[in-house]
Amino acid sequence: RVHGGGTGDARATVPTRQDVASLLKSHGITTALWKRAEALQVDGSVLQYWEVSAVVDSAKGHGITERLHQIGVGSRHGEVCMMPIGMWAGANAKSGASTKAVDRLIALLAYRDAVGKVNKAAVLSADYIAMLLIASWLACTGLAGGSQVAIVASILASPFMGPIVQLVVGLVTGQWSLAIKGLSRACVA
Repeated sequence: RVHGGGTGDARATVPTRQDVASLLKSHGITTALWKRAEALQVDGSVLQYWEVSAVVDSAKGHGITERLHQIGVGSRHGEVCMMPIGMWAGANAKSGASTKAVDRLIALLAYRDAVGKVNKAAVLSADYIAMLLIASWLACTGLAGGSQVAIVASILASPFMGPIVQLVVGLVTGQWSLAIKGLSRACVA
């Protein structure tokens, strides 16, 4: 994982997404997963950065890490973490086990990213509550005035989709805590 490229204050020397992408591409890495992330700082500000996950051949790993440090990732800004996947590839590379391991790792990273987005979409925040109040007001207005358009508008403005998706993903993947969170948030709404 490569953490770096924060925004918010004047950081002219911070490596950009393009810097890191071109570095990875120059080393033959074209299947990197990019995820926008945030971190709360001690002073209360929010640091936005890119989290990059990529499968790297162990022979190239050290050289890529050195190049990332040269452009500032992991030395002046952010951090670099590497995890070996040789335990999945095994010694049976001729049978395609290595490719299967890489595919499984990429699928796992994509799955974790999707679950993170589902969790973020169903957070009980001020925006969520505001949309819920607006949808409730539209529904009440539509029912009181007999307006089907206002009722449909209240359905469209309702923030139910986040908790419902969270419930379905939790049920399909067998993550019961995720399903229960989704169900409870849907009931609150």
